[in-house]
Amino acid sequence: MKIIFITDYRLFPILWIILIAEIYNVINTQFEIDPSFNPRRPERNRIRESLRPYLAAIIQITNSDRLSFVCSATYIDRRYVLTNGFCRIEPPYQSYRVVIGGLDFIANEVPDEHLLEVLHVIKFSNVMRFLYDIALVEMTPFQKDNEIAVMPEFHHQLSHQSNPMYGIRTNSCYSLGYTISSSSAEPQELATPILSQFYCQRHVATIFRSEIKMCAGYSKEIIPRARRPIIGAQYIGGGLFCKFRDDSEEVSLCKNRGFVLIGVAIDLDVNQTVSVYSQIRYFSKWIRDKILPY
Repeated sequence: MKIIFITDYRLFPILWIILIAEIYNVINTQFEIDPSFNPRRPERNRIRESLRPYLAAIIQITNSDRLSFVCSATYIDRRYVLTNGFCRIEPPYQSYRVVIGGLDFIANEVPDEHLLEVLHVIKFSNVMRFLYDIALVEMTPFQKDNEIAVMPEFHHQLSHQSNPMYGIRTNSCYSLGYTISSSSAEPQELATPILSQFYCQRHVATIFRSEIKMCAGYSKEIIPRARRPIIGAQYIGGGLFCKFRDDSEEVSLCKNRGFVLIGVAIDLDVNQTVSVYSQIRYFSKWIRDKILPY
């Protein structure tokens, strides 16, 4: 066995670098660290990753003027809201970690089967009753800023005011919850529309060529049944929805016939007294139980 002595001092720095690299390689091999591991909250981190297709920071109502593309959301608690799969995220919010509900998931991620349900829509008219199966509606929880969903105004509104939809803002621009059991009934349960007052006034009035009134969709007696706080309840006592005037009756807010409930993927018929029954079953308790304990 020969021992080689290096006498050239200029090689010492190179040898030190090689030695340090070998030691680091041995340590890293013996004790591999998962880069996704969060030592402070490992369990919550794992759960959040498992729900990643459903987590988003903000949601924006589509620029489309079609009633078919009105976005929806349902309040769960201080941090999470369910929204449906027919919304489109626009700039500048693409910089957020946003996943859009529906079939167009980022990286083709497959939604969890527990968050899928069938949306049934029933249209009532004088002579016909239609039942539509509107395919599967993916529900997407997204984090909110505070207890109330306060979202910023959209850039295109600040520039030229061309978009009539105000987005999701607590003071003027949301509507939470409806179901209506018949063409003459008052709303009794929670479902999930969100739309702006201006949207109702401009677009629904145009379609029905009728007077539009904004209406508090729930009486104080109905609100406690929701079991969870309702966004904006301190302002309006419940969800807003459009009510159009029928020539054969006087407008009476939240009491008589003539409710126009703007749901998801629903094209309302022109010149027809239509009440839309739309009920979406969602699994907010399942999401809460998964995330909130951590």
